[in-house]
Amino acid sequence: MEEWKSILERLEERNCGVPDHRFYLPEIVWDPQQIPQDVWRRHAAFPSGTKSIKGRKLNGPLDRVGQVWAYDLEENHWDVQDPDEKKLASYDVVSHDGRYIRRGGG
Repeated sequence: MEEWKSILERLEERNCGVPDHRFYLPEIVWDPQQIPQDVWRRHAAFPSGTKSIKGRKLNGPLDRVGQVWAYDLEENHWDVQDPDEKKLASYDVVSHDGRYIRRGGG
């Protein structure tokens, strides 16, 4: 577990060097060793955020560039929301394994 913090700090690219992919990266200051075991078990170990779109609130993990990763249960993929509230329809669609399904624009 100790090596994870330094590995996460070194990752700079959202695709981690894998073309046509996008991966969730928590804030650089996030330290997995500081998260209590019960928090991990509740699936609440990562910072979370909310984005409101047309009266609907989307919740999910918040990544290091401020994007909310909202999981779409109906379509089984991640809708990675643009942090700019003015860009309501701007989001990336990412599969469970990190492949881009669709980029930006909704």
